[in-house]
Amino acid sequence: MDEMMLVRGFWGPRAESVDEISQRLSALGASLDGLVSATIPWRTADGVDVSLADVNAVRAVLDSALERSLDAPEVGMLELFEACGPDAAIWAMTVAAGGTSNARKVKNSVVLEVSGLDSVSMIIGSFLESLVTAWDPDWGDVTSDSILDGLLDRDLLAGRAPKFGHMTYLSSGRRVIESGAIELSIVDLPWGSVVRSPAASRDHLFSVAEAVELTATLSGTEALAETPTSRSKL
Repeated sequence: MDEMMLVRGFWGPRAESVDEISQRLSALGASLDGLVSATIPWRTADGVDVSLADVNAVRAVLDSALERSLDAPEVGMLELFEACGPDAAIWAMTVAAGGTSNARKVKNSVVLEVSGLDSVSMIIGSFLESLVTAWDPDWGDVTSDSILDGLLDRDLLAGRAPKFGHMTYLSSGRRVIESGAIELSIVDLPWGSVVRSPAASRDHLFSVAEAVELTATLSGTEALAETPTSRSKL
């Protein structure tokens, strides 16, 4: 896949200290470095260089972000990181965490965008697993602009409910059921399960058409119930 890939995780209200968020983010940063066998040179939107694998460096950045957040802790903190990594890959990560408000517009999340990485489809599932392990979200996915456009065309993009991507994570409170025509491979993780294609020839990634059809077919079921506004996950 040549287009930009997004690896995302979303959850509802969850009060977390700067220390807790720093631990989660540095765990993800260290895992990403390991997956690409290199140190990814992250930089904040303010131009500050930071190693996301270094929990103390992350803590310093997030302390500053918290100070700038006039609505914390209700909406938590927001920080953007960017990098030009190995093989000239372009990375961007948006972290919104620590929000405790039950307002529908508040959505704790981590969104990692990657483009230009060689053989990205071979390790993209590991990116998702790293995000899930670090952040324990309600749901997450590996998606792309093509899938998001397809969901928009079918009026499936709005709302807080999960959407299927090339690969999808659903927390343990979401019961995955068979979709009928599209075969599923379900891999259990400590807090939930990853739903992927069983087709090894495509590196276990659903096509755009399959992801959109799965979302349409399972919309309204337990698997794709909306992210709760009174707790972090189902």
